[in-house]
Amino acid sequence: MEVLLGTLESNGKALPHSHPGVEQACFLLSGTAAVEVGGDHFEMTAGEACFFPADVPHVLTVTSAEPASLLVIYSPPYGEDPAKVVRQNVG
Repeated sequence: MEVLLGTLESNGKALPHSHPGVEQACFLLSGTAAVEVGGDHFEMTAGEACFFPADVPHVLTVTSAEPASLLVIYSPPYGEDPAKVVRQNVG
């Protein structure tokens, strides 16, 4: 397991992507975010968590005016390795 403390700027997000063989969970410490995982959409506020199963496309977008702070947990450890990311085509 790997745990990281991250900050995303307002309106910050990654393009839809997945992590082959790597599960990810995010715990939002501050701010708000919109989450999409496997076609499901929901909103997050500080104190809430979300889970991204391995191999499932997902994206988290900051919706608050201030940056969002979050704990990101990977299992097994991800190591911010670009080789462990599959970008999804967006039409």
